[in-house]
Amino acid sequence: MSIKVMTDVWAHADCKGSELLLLLALADFSDDNGENIYPSMQTLAAKTRLSEPQARRIVQRLVEMDLIEIVETGGWQHGRNRSNTYRIKLEVILRGIKMIPPPPRASDTTVVAPTREDPSYKYISSRKRERKKYSELPTDEPRRNYQPDDD
Repeated sequence: MSIKVMTDVWAHADCKGSELLLLLALADFSDDNGENIYPSMQTLAAKTRLSEPQARRIVQRLVEMDLIEIVETGGWQHGRNRSNTYRIKLEVILRGIKMIPPPPRASDTTVVAPTREDPSYKYISSRKRERKKYSELPTDEPRRNYQPDDD
């Protein structure tokens, strides 16, 4: 089970519905490189709550969409019925995703505080708000920033 592959499929796969569900089921069986996937069709159908013929059709559709490939065809081999071996094509799923470099660390940058000579510096005065007496407030104005009457 690869959480990495499942996360990439959730975030970047260009499919939806049953196709996405089956691709996620395949990703659940994969290693971290999207390889070594060999569940039976019966297991895939049960995991995705689909019928086996529907699961076969969706697997074929995912192959046609170039999201997965059949690495080794299964069938009756050496007295056993073997399942197909699949590979999720992560290079196709992640195609077009720009790798964003990490932000620079604080130690890599130097911050310079603006000065009054700098045109981007804005001087903000720290004058106090003018307070009104309670009796001077109009009735529709909210009653905040008032001083009680000294009568």
